[in-house]
Amino acid sequence: MVHELFAVLGLRSGASKTDVRQAYLRLAKQWHPDSNKDPGAAAKFKAISEAYEKLKDVDKVVELGRRADGEFASGGGAWQQQQRGGGWDAEARARRATEREARRASLRTLSVLELMMHPRMLLLVGAAALGYYAVFAPQQRPTIHRGNETVNAWWNDKKSRWETPAPWDTAFQKLAPPLQQVPKHQVFRNAPPPT
Repeated sequence: MVHELFAVLGLRSGASKTDVRQAYLRLAKQWHPDSNKDPGAAAKFKAISEAYEKLKDVDKVVELGRRADGEFASGGGAWQQQQRGGGWDAEARARRATEREARRASLRTLSVLELMMHPRMLLLVGAAALGYYAVFAPQQRPTIHRGNETVNAWWNDKKSRWETPAPWDTAFQKLAPPLQQVPKHQVFRNAPPPT
């Protein structure tokens, strides 16, 4: 019975769903009573339409296959294989999986620099920096003293200016001058010599 339905559409038994649809469209166009003036065209078109209606629904074909003799009754038919994950749709699924893998392989991988400069990554890093600053930043800001802050300094006669002591400075080591409290704004500037 199922074999006869495929034969009406001019297909072999177990043809794919796409093949069934293409055969139906081709034959329907050829045998439609409006375009074919043959007296038997209406009956042929009706047979083609009925065969397609039965074959387009997978569940119907499986039910027909259970009742029919041959490969469908024994469980070896393509329509029953499709229900078990094989059959006419297995080739299409395998082809789609291969195409999907090819697309994934063709995607170029991003370099580390491209990942770091990606806008989402920049937003993430910025949010992390703000969070770190909010949690770990000191709660008190240093007070800026203007004009009245003093530092230890010594008078350098060669340069005619006040300098802070530096252990690596050879002139400071040779002279070993006494340190004085000097306003910070006078250090490293030409300022009046000590009195």
